[in-house]
Amino acid sequence: MTPEGRAPAVSVVVPLYNKAPYIKRALQSVLSQTFQDFEVIVVDDGSTDGGNLLVGEGHDPRVRVVGQENKGASAARNLGIREAQAKWIAFLDADDEWMPTFLATVMRLRDRFPGAGAYATAWMKIEEEGGERRQPNYRRVPTPPWEGYLPSYFLAAANADQPVISSAVMVPKEALLEVGGFPEGTPVGEDVITWFRIALTREIVFTWEAGAVYHMEATNRSADEARNPYWTHKIIDEANSALIGCLVPKRKIPEVREFIAGKQLYLASSMLRQGMRVEARAYLEACVTERFSAEKMRLSFLAALPSWAYLVLSGAHQRTRGLE
Repeated sequence: MTPEGRAPAVSVVVPLYNKAPYIKRALQSVLSQTFQDFEVIVVDDGSTDGGNLLVGEGHDPRVRVVGQENKGASAARNLGIREAQAKWIAFLDADDEWMPTFLATVMRLRDRFPGAGAYATAWMKIEEEGGERRQPNYRRVPTPPWEGYLPSYFLAAANADQPVISSAVMVPKEALLEVGGFPEGTPVGEDVITWFRIALTREIVFTWEAGAVYHMEATNRSADEARNPYWTHKIIDEANSALIGCLVPKRKIPEVREFIAGKQLYLASSMLRQGMRVEARAYLEACVTERFSAEKMRLSFLAALPSWAYLVLSGAHQRTRGLE
């Protein structure tokens, strides 16, 4: 509770596991927000590097630590959700950071576009130590400086660069509880599954105003596991299960089918880059799409080439890739 005895406007949940080099940067980016009505719940997921001991060095009463044995990021976020006193929850990974106006931006979006299941900002990424901030390659999102309800979250999320990531979103607590929080036991892609479930019944709001920095270069990062394309299987399985279980509203069924197709094409493209041409062709044959037909044709052409020809053209493929 605040000193006035009321709940804060926003609960900030920070899962922490062996991120001692970065946690102070993450917390400072929260404490430096222009919007200051928040609490911070750092969930220590069994850290062994002393990062949890650094959390209290700022002595800000709004920051508290809760601990659990190591269960993964999903379990840590879920504990933070249960501990949250606010009706609105924002997430920040311990190796990422917010722009100073992130909370002010998502609160403004909440007021301007009521009733959404998530309020997401654009984000910047740093891919290597000392590298520059770069904006992801968003697709099927209206051109900047647009903001509003995404015309289709599923089409926008069919790409590799997601319009919603865990470090750049605020979600109503009730929406998270409705979908059962984050799926535990899923080390990569658990956040995409959560946004997918929320988007089945609620709209997603997005703004091009960048609110966070995603540090891909951070050590001990789950992004290392994400470079293995097979983690996308879980997302495809989730979408297929929703269709089979009649959980997808009728008007969203075509979009969800295209979402599946987009993920299949992403897998095929990743496999081509790794020389897995036979496996890539299998995914391309299974892919049924109208929206991404040009991408499917291009990848099918590359998959049919002899190995030497593919190597010659792979540079051009990287420069002009579509869904990646």
